[in-house]
Amino acid sequence: MKRVNTASSTSQAHIRRMRREAYQNVEVANLSQFQVERDINSICEPVFQDYTKRSLEFLKIQFREMTAKIDDLLDSRPKPCICTIQRIEENEQQFLLHLDSFDAIEHLENSMKDQQSRQQMILLLLRIGGINLQKTVYAIMEKLFSYEIGTKFTWTGKSSKGIEKAKFSDLKNIYAAISGAVLGNKDLAGDEKTTVKVQYQVTEWLRHCQQNLKSQM
Repeated sequence: MKRVNTASSTSQAHIRRMRREAYQNVEVANLSQFQVERDINSICEPVFQDYTKRSLEFLKIQFREMTAKIDDLLDSRPKPCICTIQRIEENEQQFLLHLDSFDAIEHLENSMKDQQSRQQMILLLLRIGGINLQKTVYAIMEKLFSYEIGTKFTWTGKSSKGIEKAKFSDLKNIYAAISGAVLGNKDLAGDEKTTVKVQYQVTEWLRHCQQNLKSQM
């Protein structure tokens, strides 16, 4: 007759019971952790919503205050009176723009030796404006000169083909007015407002005059 190892059987039963209890403890622990997280979320959700709401209200107040300050600044800007506008229009007629001959350019250059005349020209050119340096310089040059007369100039008086041309850098009074109007444009970024960059854009405008003249034909 086969003998049953009761000690071994008892040991295995004990192990199975311990394992079952361990699983039950793990399930209880997981359930407790889930319950704790759910309770925390239920508490934090209204707190977070309240915090978010108060933050948005604060931002709205700040935005309204900033908008009011901007409106005040815009309203406080000096507005040109009728006499100023009329004087600008008279200046434009006085300078006989735009220039399409060497004689007209020489006359303007000489007339602008007077500081008051140069300031009047700057004021006139300031009205043109521009959203960046290139557009500002190009718009001013097109206001002052025709493309045809522009083909007769380079900044240095030399062309890439070795042809002698008029030297634009000799027009010191005209260029001073151009530079003053560009540097006075408040819409331009500070790093754009350098005399070297203004000179470069004037040079580029002169260089493209031949091409622009052909496109008009």
